This record gives sequence, structure tokens and C-alpha cells, in this order.
Amino acid sequence: MLRATVIAWCESGSHLVRTARAPHVHRNAVIYRLDRISRLTGRDIRAHRYAIALYVACLAEPVDRSS
Repeated sequence: MLRATVIAWCESGSHLVRTARAPHVHRNAVIYRLDRISRLTGRDIRAHRYAIALYVACLAEPVDRSS
């Protein structure tokens, strides 16, 4: 849920309404999620420098350690 929000936020150009359309949620839910992401990370996702860092991290494939 939060990962999809970060991806949608960055791919929509940090536009609130377009972000809400991507995961099909209400814009208030997007605001809540963005605030939650900021609280969890300690960084404001609305600042582009942190948004891009989170975006890249969300796109990265998890490393399979069992191989």
C-alpha cells in the first residue's frame, strides 16, 4: 500500500489528484499515506530529493538470499 503510493506519487509528478487515480483511492487517503510515509522515514516525501530516493528504493527488486 505505501510502496504503491510512493511509486504513484513520483510517476504522477507529485500531483495529488493523479496519484489518487493510480491506486484508485480517495485523495484524502493519499494525503494520509504521504504523511505516514514521512513519519516512518523521518523525511518529507513532498521534497523531491527524498521522493526520488524512496521511488528508486521501491522499484528495486528484493534480493533473494536463498540463492
